[in-house]
Amino acid sequence: MMRDGLRNVDALPGEAGRPSFGVIRETAIGASMANDALINLLAWCQREREQLQMQREMLKVGRFRIFENDDSGPRDISNQHIEQITANIAELEKLLAEYYHVG
Repeated sequence: MMRDGLRNVDALPGEAGRPSFGVIRETAIGASMANDALINLLAWCQREREQLQMQREMLKVGRFRIFENDDSGPRDISNQHIEQITANIAELEKLLAEYYHVG
């Protein structure tokens, strides 16, 4: 008998009220998958932070610029992007710091 993805303890052989190894194994597999997903997410946060830092530095030194066309012609909006990138980096750093401080 299945209930919420786990076997019903009453339907399994063994002492009453004690979970079987199947229930423990299924729970451990789920926790392992959750840990793998968290590790992948943290790795993505670190890569994204590094990529954003590189973009921000390239914008700051003028290696490339970002322009927007309006009625008067192209307008440099690089500083706006630098501010947004800085905010995104800060958010990623906050997430990473929370995990590494708690973990």
